Amino acid sequence: MRKKQLYAILLAGVMATGSAPTAAFAAEEGIQAASEATTDFAASSSETDAEVPETMPEAETTPEAPQTTPEAETTPEAPQTTPEAETTPEAPQTTPESETTPEAPQTTPEAETTPEPEIIPQAEVPAEQAGNTDSAPSPSITPEEKPEGFTEDNSSGVYISVVGEDGAETTKEYYKTLQYAINAAVTYYNAQTEEVKKAVVVKIEKNQILTDSITVQGGKVELKAVSDVTIQRADPQDPSKNFKGDLFVITGADSELQFSAEESGKLTLTGNNEIQEMTATGALVKITEGASFGMSDRVSLINNTVEGEIGAAIDNSAGGNLVLAGGTVSNNKGVKGAVYTTNQILIQGTVTISDNTDPEGNKKNLYLDGETAGVLVTAKMENASVSLTKANGENGTEVIKMGSNRESITPEDFKNAVSQFAYDTEDFTVALSDDGTVGYLKAKEEPQKPECDINGYKITGLEKPLKFFPGKSYKFTVTGAGQDNKDPKEGDLCWKPLYWSTKENGSKNVNWNVMVKKGLRTEGTHAMYIYFRKQIYTNGSWTDTEETGHIKTSFKSAAISDQEWNDYIGQGSEEKDFLTYQSGTLEWRDHNTAVVQMSTTKNCKWYYYFVDAGASSSDIKKKYNEKNAVNSAKKDTPFWVKAEKVPEKDSWLIVAAAADGKVEFETIKLNNKKRPAATPTVTTRAPRTYKVSQSKVTGLENPLKFYPRKFYDFTVTGAGQNDKDPISGDERWIPLYWSMSVNGSKNTSWRIGSQENGIRKAEEYPLYIFFKKQTFNGSEWVDTDVVEYMKTSFRSAEITDEEWKAYIEEYNKENPDDGLNYDGTGAGSVADIDPTEAADQQDAGSVEKTAAKTADPSPVGSMSALAALSLLAGGYVIVRKRKKEEI
Repeated sequence: MRKKQLYAILLAGVMATGSAPTAAFAAEEGIQAASEATTDFAASSSETDAEVPETMPEAETTPEAPQTTPEAETTPEAPQTTPEAETTPEAPQTTPESETTPEAPQTTPEAETTPEPEIIPQAEVPAEQAGNTDSAPSPSITPEEKPEGFTEDNSSGVYISVVGEDGAETTKEYYKTLQYAINAAVTYYNAQTEEVKKAVVVKIEKNQILTDSITVQGGKVELKAVSDVTIQRADPQDPSKNFKGDLFVITGADSELQFSAEESGKLTLTGNNEIQEMTATGALVKITEGASFGMSDRVSLINNTVEGEIGAAIDNSAGGNLVLAGGTVSNNKGVKGAVYTTNQILIQGTVTISDNTDPEGNKKNLYLDGETAGVLVTAKMENASVSLTKANGENGTEVIKMGSNRESITPEDFKNAVSQFAYDTEDFTVALSDDGTVGYLKAKEEPQKPECDINGYKITGLEKPLKFFPGKSYKFTVTGAGQDNKDPKEGDLCWKPLYWSTKENGSKNVNWNVMVKKGLRTEGTHAMYIYFRKQIYTNGSWTDTEETGHIKTSFKSAAISDQEWNDYIGQGSEEKDFLTYQSGTLEWRDHNTAVVQMSTTKNCKWYYYFVDAGASSSDIKKKYNEKNAVNSAKKDTPFWVKAEKVPEKDSWLIVAAAADGKVEFETIKLNNKKRPAATPTVTTRAPRTYKVSQSKVTGLENPLKFYPRKFYDFTVTGAGQNDKDPISGDERWIPLYWSMSVNGSKNTSWRIGSQENGIRKAEEYPLYIFFKKQTFNGSEWVDTDVVEYMKTSFRSAEITDEEWKAYIEEYNKENPDDGLNYDGTGAGSVADIDPTEAADQQDAGSVEKTAAKTADPSPVGSMSALAALSLLAGGYVIVRKRKKEEI
């Protein structure tokens, strides 16, 4: 071992083109070439000098050559240190003693084996070298005189490796802070005597919390994680440490910073503190004019939200140099996206830039701004995902080019690379040019609108088997095909759900709840038919068409054990509450009105009132007034509560019910965040008034063939019922029910048919439709005491014997357990599962049924059998007696 000890700083290798490098920069000349290449990115010709990684492909594996130290030049063996230089024809015509690195490493193989320089103590620099004006002496750095910030304490987890002359690591120089370590690396970098200097490696083994920006100036530094390391801002909840600026700033033309990680490590920069998300004013990395930044695999830049027009993760708005040979940039948010550059960016390897947005939530990942801003692919890209935006991009704009070194990237490599790029919006795709050397923006063609398939519906709430305890209902939601179209265009189609049934052409259930009144304890699968009406988008709104259709689906019941059954109904245990709020049913009708659904296991009397949010149980009970509980609810039957005049302040809705001498209270906390805004009505015209005869009936225009158990829907639209933007004094007529005579039975289901015998003759029958007048008081529609009717008619069509017989046979095939005789008579079975019955329209405070959209869920209203037989003489209209329904 030599008498004097040599100290060397472990230097980073040059990025090897086509590999997964640990360093992202080549020689200084290469960076200059990249800078020049950006000046004509918009031109159509390929770049020839822009690939920084291609300048020194073997630099990462450069062996150490201690023979080139100044000591080797002063020993007798000095001529043996560089024998290749003396015999190689391409070597420069200079003496071995006067050079440590060949002048043109790009042209001679020897340049690829340039030895790593060593930092020597000033006292041991030979006198002849110290006086050489062509090669400045190394700075005065000795073990006793370390750079500022050096410490024997390793608690910072930041160090520079010191190696012996054999290349092995001897010690670790720890520094108090990351900034001190980077400053020391810059000092060591500038102490190198080689013509081509290499970045100095600063290693991190512990997480770093920054209270100020880390600056790299005047040198080339590689920051390498040796374990899983996270760098983040200080606690935003501590004003004394709150730091929102740039995490790293590279400034100056000779300044470079690269991020990397060893195989066993991972480096993560995050804009989020461990405690909470914060909005910053600076990027994770900022590159100034002339400076350079790069990163490689196992490096992530994440979770930074910034204000202002800068890049959230990497801000290259000053037009510096940017090289990405790997790594991930995701979950950042900024006006200019995650990576913002006004200059060309070099990419290769496995790079991910995705899942970043602008403040409005729109995709904004790699943002290319300016004519020279584009992507140069310098080597293969594998498993990469880069989404980009080009400022002022249009159809045909070039955004990606292929590097010129065919040893690093072939046309097939580039084709594969272009396929790993996408555009941030739906406006463009990234396509490959015909000659295979350019990726350009291609405007997306407007796809031909497909026919809206009724089977594109969605049902939520019935996915799992349901336990049908007595009176327990389950709410489900049906979204028709096309109804999730948030940006409809003229001519778009959708299917609007109308009602559902447990049998085809069975009872019409417009409440989207399912229950079994007496309960169902066995598991099974039950048919469900859902009926829709097709709508078309025209003139800015969805309009009904005449086309209807239905789909068949199913839901399941789950088995209920004896213990569960008894616990629910209260056998063998203490009595359970009889009043229950049906969770999730709260809906706002307007600013002043909300509705909720309740259920009860006892016949009870109820009413509702409001209390201030946060009221105690005793205050709620004190406000109860038994005299107000006048609304009736039937046991094992859900009922709706229509709460009007909701207070403006934060309030709770209380539903109180009395049964068997016991009073129960249900508290519903109103969600004011979903409360519609109050919209004052501005009167700019005279009030609209209508005659009841101006109402319309659709669906009964043509004669109908009344086969047994065949029913037809029809629609009644009251005069003024669909008027929009009402003003105070406006009037409208709301359909209530229909009848076969002025004083006949009241039928609230808007469908007509013959349950058993059918009607085979062609006849015309009168139809009386009754309406209630409503007036608008400036904020809502209010019922009046005026009820009038409009007389119209419908016709039956003749049915031949052949048609009659064919119908009976087909019906019996589809309904073997509920068949018909050829005379039309037959006894059908009653399904166990019924819809949730609607509220009785006479109960105060309940949701009142109006028009067809909120019609009675039972299949048809009642009609006197005698009246029907007398009137029709051979068949009767309207399905069956209507079940009485209570709230």
